[in-house]
Amino acid sequence: NSIPHVRFEFRQVFFLTAVLYNSVPDGEHGSVSPKASACQQDSQEKVTVQIPSANEGDPVSIQSQCMLHIKELLKAGRLLDAIEFCRNLCRKQISISLTTYNLLLMAAARANDFVLSSLIFRELLNCHYPDSTSYSALAKSFLHVKDAETIRSFGRDFCELTFSGGATVMNRIILGFAETGQAEKALQIFEDMKYPDSKCSPDKITYNTILAILGKSGRMQKMQDEFDSMKECGLVPDIITYNTLVNSFRKQGRLDSCHVLVREMIERGIEPDLLTFTALIDGFGRLGHVEKALELFYEMKRRGIRLSIYVYRSLISVLKKSGNLQMAEKILEEMNAAGPNLVTSKDFKRNN
Repeated sequence: NSIPHVRFEFRQVFFLTAVLYNSVPDGEHGSVSPKASACQQDSQEKVTVQIPSANEGDPVSIQSQCMLHIKELLKAGRLLDAIEFCRNLCRKQISISLTTYNLLLMAAARANDFVLSSLIFRELLNCHYPDSTSYSALAKSFLHVKDAETIRSFGRDFCELTFSGGATVMNRIILGFAETGQAEKALQIFEDMKYPDSKCSPDKITYNTILAILGKSGRMQKMQDEFDSMKECGLVPDIITYNTLVNSFRKQGRLDSCHVLVREMIERGIEPDLLTFTALIDGFGRLGHVEKALELFYEMKRRGIRLSIYVYRSLISVLKKSGNLQMAEKILEEMNAAGPNLVTSKDFKRNN
């Protein structure tokens, strides 16, 4: 899926809306206190830096100078002035980099200004693909928002804004909220996406993200319900779906549920991979089922799945605790011999 190129007349209302928002009395806009916003500091000072046109010099040099000035404004707490300066750059046909937008988003987040952050993010969507920093900063601006309707309104607005490109943007927004410790807000946005009149419906990635959020918080029944809902919607679970479920149930000691899921995924033609076996071996090992853990370990090798350091260490620990020191020593020697051929945490990061 690609992020849509959103077109709307935004530049004229961008700064005006920010100014109006920051003049609202305390307590009249959600749970954020606009008067406490850092972007009000020195907002009366004019931005007097001379901005050359895009064709009046080296574009790289111009952007570098402008970036430096924007950083100085933000360092002084003058977020609104930085935004006005960016608007002037647009008039001069000087492009604003993703890094600059991220700086503005982070400044808005520090000011707990979710309205301004949302406006900046909307403008960003016009010309760039947001990155993880963009989504994280956007989410952080909502940290002090407690009004559920504000979150729903935000979700609905961006569903309507980005629906032509699928659920890509909404998925990243949900993940951004989850990664900044705002799981309930992520779930609120997701629930609104499920309504029949929603412009942007959840896709497989949305559900996978939600399943991970629920599993991490130990809400197993809700996770199972959403998994069932996913299938009822006609979305086909993938290896990520099943690994998320298996790992979550494993953490709860629910190995019976893990068995059911592994059987289901195999029936669907999805072969268990390293993460599946790792969760199962760790789960059985922790509950003292050493023989079953060893059986799964040898099954991994039979299937030709590249083993990881974590699998070896987990199995060695289980064997030592069970008193099987001879087998533990044998597995340790095998691990040392495999050396650089083992999967490490760095490999997982590269794959993700």
